[in-house]
Amino acid sequence: MPKSKKQRPSSDNKKILSHAHLSQAEIDDDASLRGISLDYLLEFAWEHSAWDMPTHEVVRQLIVPATAQTGQPYTSLLPAETVGLPTIFVSHSWQNPFGLVVATARKYASSYSHASFLWLDIFPITQHPGINQMNDLSRLEAAIARPESTTLL
Repeated sequence: MPKSKKQRPSSDNKKILSHAHLSQAEIDDDASLRGISLDYLLEFAWEHSAWDMPTHEVVRQLIVPATAQTGQPYTSLLPAETVGLPTIFVSHSWQNPFGLVVATARKYASSYSHASFLWLDIFPITQHPGINQMNDLSRLEAAIARPESTTLL
């Protein structure tokens, strides 16, 4: 018997996952709303050859320089279709190789029949100390509570 294919999200689900009911200001003001697509996470890891880097080095070498001019979270640099309401909260150690984080998130997300958006702290929280980072961190409790599930590495 062939394996069943994953179902595409319904139009209602797509609306929710794509932020269609939220204003850009709401998304900009609330880090808990900024999940990244699994496809983008994989693209990021390949594009930057980040598989063997500890996550703290991904932040130091890739995220911080890319956002230095604006001081905004990395998600502010991404195309709208790669940012959506998080369905999975990923809790991880910054000491772990980034490839382990990506592989585990991919394996966990593969059990879903709809598009997965991951709340992975290095992307939705600005990595520059200051008021923006404090505001983003103040939404951590909501970021944990909002997704359908959590995976812990």
